[in-house]
Order: sequence, then C-alpha cells, then structure tokens
Amino acid sequence: MALPHSFRNAVLVTAAAVASYPALAQTGGRVRTPEPPPRAVESSALDAELFYEIFLGEVSSRSGDPGAGYAFMLEAARRSGDGRLYQRAADIALQSRSGEYALAAARAWKEALPDSREANRYVLQILIALEPDRRNAGSPAPGTRSVTTQVKDDAACGIAADVWTRK
Repeated sequence: MALPHSFRNAVLVTAAAVASYPALAQTGGRVRTPEPPPRAVESSALDAELFYEIFLGEVSSRSGDPGAGYAFMLEAARRSGDGRLYQRAADIALQSRSGEYALAAARAWKEALPDSREANRYVLQILIALEPDRRNAGSPAPGTRSVTTQVKDDAACGIAADVWTRK
C-alpha cells in the first residue's frame, strides 16, 4: 500500500519531532550556546598578614578597645597604601571621640596619597571640628599653631582655608 506523498511527509516530520523532543526538553526548548571560558582569577594585594591586621582592627574596635582597633587599622593602611583603610582608621578614632588620633590618621592618609581629595577633605573637616575645643582651652600652648594657620600651611587645603577664613 502506497501512502500519499503529503501523508508520508507528515509522518516523517512527526517522527523527527518525537525523536528530537528529549534533546529539546533538556535545554528547556532553547538551543544551548557555549558558555564563555571563566575569567582568570586576579590576585589581590590582601595577603594573610594584612587580612589578619584588618580583622583584628575591626574586632578590637567593635569589642570595646578602639585604641587597639585604630592602631591595627592604621598599620594595615600604611602597609597597603589603601585609602579606604586610612579612612576606616580615622573613622574608628572619630567614633571613639579621639580627634587628635583621627587627625593623625587623616594626615598619614594625605601623606601616603597626596592627590586624594577625600584625604584632604577629612583633614580639613577634622581641623574645623577641633577648632572650638582648642579655643575653649584658652590660648594655644607655646610652639603650637591655630587650626587656620595649620590649614593655610597645608598646600592641598590652602584654597579651602582661604574660603573658610573669609567668612
């Protein structure tokens, strides 16, 4: 018995669709494209000793010893030269209400990264915040300078100091 030509084509198309169904079911009906090769792992400047210093700094500052936390964080910042660690050291000192240590961290940050606007901003803001405390303490001690003199001597903050002192 000979099948009509159109019926035979319909049977063949149906058989091909049934045979390919398991392959399409595994891919969700979409054709799989090859995945790109994984990127190479970039090495980090964070070695075990630096990680440990950062970890100890955070744990110490959160467990009630901000002085040790500040010291660990500042040392880690000096070793790595990372501005975020200098900023964290200054923040730890500010949170513990130690303006002089915060100023020291901000100045160390500024010395390590002289082009950092954020470091310059921290130095200026801390100096401005410390000014009322120094005014209330009376006249400056011999050999010390006022905040505006310190800021004016600072080349990176000179413009901001001029604007501030004109008010």
